[in-house]
Amino acid sequence: MALEGTIKEFGLADIFQLIGLQKKTGTLFLKGLESTVNIHFEDGAVVKIDESAKLPKYLTGRIFINLGKIKPAQLEEALEIQKTTARKIGSILIGQEVINKDDLKDALSFQMKEAVYRVFRWRGGDYKFYQDKVDYDRDTITPLSSEHLLMDGVRMLDEWPRLEKTLPSADTVLKKDEQKTIPEEAAEGEEIFSYESGPGGLSKEAALTFRNIRGSRTVYEIIESSPLGEFDASKAIVELIEKGYLGKTESIPEIVLHEKAIKRNNGIAGWSLYIPYLAVFLSLGLIVFQITGTRKIMNPGATNFPDIKVSFCSSQVQKLKENAELYYFDYGLYPRDASILKKRGYYTNIIDPWGRTLLLNYSGGEPVVSSAGPDGVPGTADDISSNP
Repeated sequence: MALEGTIKEFGLADIFQLIGLQKKTGTLFLKGLESTVNIHFEDGAVVKIDESAKLPKYLTGRIFINLGKIKPAQLEEALEIQKTTARKIGSILIGQEVINKDDLKDALSFQMKEAVYRVFRWRGGDYKFYQDKVDYDRDTITPLSSEHLLMDGVRMLDEWPRLEKTLPSADTVLKKDEQKTIPEEAAEGEEIFSYESGPGGLSKEAALTFRNIRGSRTVYEIIESSPLGEFDASKAIVELIEKGYLGKTESIPEIVLHEKAIKRNNGIAGWSLYIPYLAVFLSLGLIVFQITGTRKIMNPGATNFPDIKVSFCSSQVQKLKENAELYYFDYGLYPRDASILKKRGYYTNIIDPWGRTLLLNYSGGEPVVSSAGPDGVPGTADDISSNP
């Protein structure tokens, strides 16, 4: 069986239903506006998902941090080991005995479910399905029923419009009402996968979310640090707002200040961070001056300085990556995109020399910043990336 077409013509729900009912084995290739997703099926069940741009919240290490299974320092150690061994994070953490195989199975199932729910929300794109054998790690992957995924996905699609009308924007700061308390009917830190009842008249998701909030946080930060998926975390926030447990505030979220304070300093310490980039720019400028002559230097339109643009963009992507790491140090999570870093004052120059916003994605648990380069087409030879 070969299926091919556009999502507008034949919805993903219909495709899932067809593959599930016919118990097909193969790969569904999905191409959206900003990413590609490959969903692998065996006998109609989802067994593996590949994403071109995985959100930081759904990186394996981040899932375990949000669940309270590991500390950020343990993840950093595991990532260092991964660089030299090329082993998967889950395997490394099991080897360090900080998680077990069941923990990994649960996390990978959560990861796959959320990936499916996200593509269900796509409003456009192309799809192709090819029948073929599928390879996956049978020791750590639990096949997911297409029927169950479809039922949950359709339910979420029905409820999303109501949530979006009530849920504040991602950058809205919310603060706990310290007068509100939740009876200790469930121990703090209890595993979300076995969390059955919500105390204090709240749903289990809302009670868990309320306990996890420290001080004031943006909507994005609450969702990003939650062990719940995006839909359940968003629904929990709306419930907490409606019942008076959370309120909007204009104050800046409480954070741990470190190098950010130095970076913002207008003195020598702050400017010193930019000296290497300034030196590179001046050196390149001198070379171009010698090659092209004074007239073209004084009239940039004569050459557009393509070499300088590429070099400047290379400095941009490296600097933006450093600031994404700094944001992680301050908040304990990575920003969802470059605009967050600009709004928080970490790094404001997020537009590349060709007028396009730099892209912030994640690979292997680390941020990757990229530009489509001079031709403006991602995935071509002239792309500029923070990773070599």
